[in-house]
Amino acid sequence: MFRSVDNGDHWVAVNNGISFLFMSYLEMGPDDEIYAGSYGGLFKSTNNGDSWIQLTNGLTNGEVLSLLTFPDGSVMAGTLSGTGVFRSTNGGANWAQSNTGLYGSSINSVAAGPNAGNAMASLTSCTLITKTVKGGKYLYAQGRMSDGAQRQVYLGPLDDRGKALKERFQQARKDSASEIAGMEMSAKALRATGMASLDPVEWRVIAALAAEGVFRVGGVLIGTIAYRCISGLLGAKLSSASAFTVDVDLAGKTIPIAVHDEVASPQTALERLEMGFSPMNEFDPAYYGTRWKAGEGEFKVEFLTPLIGKDRGGALKIRQLGVPAIPLRFLDYLIENPVPAVALGRKPVLVKVPQPARYAVHKLIVSRERKPSQRLKAQKDLQQSHELQQILRRLDPEALDEAFDAARSKGPGWKKRVDDGQKAIDRLFR
Repeated sequence: MFRSVDNGDHWVAVNNGISFLFMSYLEMGPDDEIYAGSYGGLFKSTNNGDSWIQLTNGLTNGEVLSLLTFPDGSVMAGTLSGTGVFRSTNGGANWAQSNTGLYGSSINSVAAGPNAGNAMASLTSCTLITKTVKGGKYLYAQGRMSDGAQRQVYLGPLDDRGKALKERFQQARKDSASEIAGMEMSAKALRATGMASLDPVEWRVIAALAAEGVFRVGGVLIGTIAYRCISGLLGAKLSSASAFTVDVDLAGKTIPIAVHDEVASPQTALERLEMGFSPMNEFDPAYYGTRWKAGEGEFKVEFLTPLIGKDRGGALKIRQLGVPAIPLRFLDYLIENPVPAVALGRKPVLVKVPQPARYAVHKLIVSRERKPSQRLKAQKDLQQSHELQQILRRLDPEALDEAFDAARSKGPGWKKRVDDGQKAIDRLFR
């Protein structure tokens, strides 16, 4: 935490009493007290930041995403990982959950109208409406809550500022609609050429994750479903893109809050599907929560993250997704600078996938890591790499060369795996 007394020309650290130094939200109280929310707790200062105390009594989730103070000293805190909103009526001394109408939610923001009683957790997209009250026109934001009920938040009078806000909002909606229309046209063209689509279960899960914002905050599809999306991205049929799968592999790495403070909750997205998704029992409890299984059938969602340095065992948390993930070596290379792609299904869904060239090279590496008992999986890795390389040699040979160079430059171990994978392709397909 830093403080400036000269309009930002100079700053000094004011962290006395703060045990977690990455802040997510700051809010001033009615008596000039300061509340600081973080992923490691909620802190309060009554002396302009000279010292801080942590607020914990009843606040069972210390991962605070948003704050709102009221003139009577009440405070609301929106939290991560499904615990919703907490409310204090005595300046943060005591807290209780305040979640009527909410469930399984990570609360990105909390807003209030001028009467200080009309508070709304920002859960989903909203629309702006105009209401006439006693001859005057006023602007409200209206959104649907998790339980289907609608809530409204007063924004202000429909004066020049209100009209400008409404115009910007409407323009943003038009731009979004144009993008969606363009994506749907592309999807129709891809279907007409026979590109592989997601089956109904796959589509429901991918669409729910996208609607929650998972791909917007750094989530990347990998595995068979990503390969199908890459097929459409390249406009080329890939024989192994139609392979059957019963899982969604979702990768991501923690993005510092200073770089990107938005969050998403894939667990909430899965719960809203009402398909009975729940964490699988793991042989090693340190990995609990990394894999979720539907109530019926074998469909799973698995969370993965790069392993950097020594493997200390156990899952690693992806901050902005709020999930524990299985750490895998070489994954950082695969998901670096992912690209947008369209997942075909009942409706097109915009997702993020690895760069096709990096996907091809990564499959070479993975094939060399397979155990002897995984011979068929290793052959599938090589087949996917071979197909992609053939297409990229025609469409974008520079990107493929750059992907090979980037992998080989990481060290002799990387180079050996890549080269051995290429030799295996030569034996199998050439």
